[in-house]
Amino acid sequence: MNKNNQKGFSLVELLVVVAIIGILAAVGVVTYNGYIGNARISAAKASHNSIVAWATAEAAKCSINQDASFGSSQTTCRSFVTTANGDAVPDNEQGGLMADALAAYVNDNFQNAFDSSDDEPASNGALTCAAAGDAGSIAIIPSTDDLSVTVQTCYDTDQNSLSSNIIGIF
Repeated sequence: MNKNNQKGFSLVELLVVVAIIGILAAVGVVTYNGYIGNARISAAKASHNSIVAWATAEAAKCSINQDASFGSSQTTCRSFVTTANGDAVPDNEQGGLMADALAAYVNDNFQNAFDSSDDEPASNGALTCAAAGDAGSIAIIPSTDDLSVTVQTCYDTDQNSLSSNIIGIF
């Protein structure tokens, strides 16, 4: 009796396994990209909400005590309304001073959820959210009438954004 005991896999069996692995990998890459995109959107929204909550708390603190510091900076709440030599800061400049202090805090403590190389995700002024590169950007928009700001965040590559209510010291 002559037995033919060959062990191993045939070429066809190996090609079928490789094809199955390729299909699973293709599905996995698409799913992974969707997951990453959704995570970035969630991170941008969470950053926006954290910034708005922090700014609101700081504004409330300043309403109670004008000698308190605004955040961790050397800026006091009084410096938004009074210059170093005691003169009043014009109403149309007060929001800009608060926006500068808030933008400095954001740039020190937050990252752009879509571009980790962006060292300064926040800027003082309007944000258009017109291009995919704006995703994750944060604008601190000062009021030209009083001591208040609005926070706007572009949260995806489809030019969608979140805007806060007016945050101010009244």
